[in-house]
Amino acid sequence: MRTVEDILYDKQSAIFLLAELYETHEKEHEDHKEGALTTCQICRQIKTCSILIRKLEQELLQKKDEMRTEEKRNAKDLLKWHYIKYPINATNLERILHWQKMFSKRMFDDLTRMGWSAEEIQRRYDIPDFFFKRWLFKNGLYAVVPLILRVITIDDRIFIYKVFQEADLNLLLTLDDIVMKSYDRIERGDWKHVYFWHHGSYHHLEQIIVQSEFGKVGETVYHAEEQLGCKKKATDQVIFYDGFNQEAVAFFCEENEMKRLVKGNRLLINTRYGTITLFPGEYVVKEITGRFVKYSANQFSQLYEIVDTVRPMGLVSETSRYNEYTNKI
Repeated sequence: MRTVEDILYDKQSAIFLLAELYETHEKEHEDHKEGALTTCQICRQIKTCSILIRKLEQELLQKKDEMRTEEKRNAKDLLKWHYIKYPINATNLERILHWQKMFSKRMFDDLTRMGWSAEEIQRRYDIPDFFFKRWLFKNGLYAVVPLILRVITIDDRIFIYKVFQEADLNLLLTLDDIVMKSYDRIERGDWKHVYFWHHGSYHHLEQIIVQSEFGKVGETVYHAEEQLGCKKKATDQVIFYDGFNQEAVAFFCEENEMKRLVKGNRLLINTRYGTITLFPGEYVVKEITGRFVKYSANQFSQLYEIVDTVRPMGLVSETSRYNEYTNKI
């Protein structure tokens, strides 16, 4: 006894063949319209193929009516009806993925030239809305801002999904064999503030969304391995800028060019790692790598603790104003 999946495969193959016949006819017979001449072999094949597709559609409708009648007795919620409309199982999913791989932009153009609308192509191939929209999107025939959903499962795992509409989620969770406890939407303004591990490094969500397919993007994973603490082998050096000790700061920054800006009594320090604008009340830290980093007083107190003070080495005249201390952290 033929199943729904058997009929769908046959119909899909017939539509593929019909699109190929139209393409062949366009190349070889420009003098008449497809299917118009009984004396043309390809026209006859087009008519035969079209009749076969209609027969398979009738057989499919009859089979689905039988399924609905049987399942209606047991259907208790709308989600069940979704499964009846699109009976997703391993065989049917294989057919959909085969369609996704084989159906070309040229076939789409040929079928629309025949008078088929996009909705009719989707209906006749019997492709779920999510997969059809994904094919249209990849081929530049559909534009949309994706919805990003965070799904929490019954065992408290967290998955990120990229979908066209929230209704897609039920189908995708079924395919991924995931039982959902709840979900919420991650708004577009927050995409740059959500980070997770992806392909060997951390990325913010917006980078991943641009690169990823529609569907399941990934899972937020918390590693069970112990995290190791570490500390620097040598100490960094720091100096505090109070707005008046420009010479001491210049000496501290060594060969790096420094310029005093009149407005705000700021210092502009050009280092090989970039330019630092230093305001009064801020710290400059020289790391052991030679890199200079500035911190506000609050940031510095959270990150560092001064453990020693040393005077800068060198020849200093009696009238020198280098009376500031260079600190070690």
